[in-house]
Amino acid sequence: MQIEAHEIERYRKFREIGRELNGVLLGYVGKMAFKKAAKELGLLRDGAIVFENDSAVAVFQDYSIHTYRMGGRSLFDICLTRESHTLDPDMLVLLEMYRHSLFSVFKVKETDKYYCCDMLDVVSGKEYPMLDFGFAETAPPGSLLVTRLIPVPGSVFFMSSGAAIPAFNQATLTELKQIIGKFIYFFLGGGLSPSQEASFCKQITRTLLRMGMLERVSYLDI
Repeated sequence: MQIEAHEIERYRKFREIGRELNGVLLGYVGKMAFKKAAKELGLLRDGAIVFENDSAVAVFQDYSIHTYRMGGRSLFDICLTRESHTLDPDMLVLLEMYRHSLFSVFKVKETDKYYCCDMLDVVSGKEYPMLDFGFAETAPPGSLLVTRLIPVPGSVFFMSSGAAIPAFNQATLTELKQIIGKFIYFFLGGGLSPSQEASFCKQITRTLLRMGMLERVSYLDI
């Protein structure tokens, strides 16, 4: 796919805004909610949250941001209610894109060494063009990755939420297929509800963490 310079600059801009926005969102997650999320992912040990590496931190934060609910409201709803008059307009635009993010298992179909990957959602069969500099060096065509794609505002491209986990052995694939099988009816029948998506995300992520998939994570996002 031909990538214009303005697409790259737009990606860079919103990638940086996303880092700031994530900090704002995580500020609304209390200590008990963090521990609850850690327990759901199998990261809580003797009352303490234990991370094996930096990649586990990124996965945990991503999970907390996109699955957290307070009184049935998402972090996005809470942030819009409390921060809508103080947030930068571009941050508000990206916050709305977070609502349209997609968590799934993806197969890398084609890569550009420096800029993008064509990602196939193995659950729905839909394809998504993703921008992520340097990603192709560690995720060659044929690789399976679990991640969350977020639309880049004003662009045809998507970007990763910042946490991607590889699935690289048969035992892992077998377990992923079993989990997908529980939800496939809903995927094909119009999509998952917020609670179903949170459950799907929890089961997939917990399985990958338990099977040590993060030990091989290494990709560059400049």
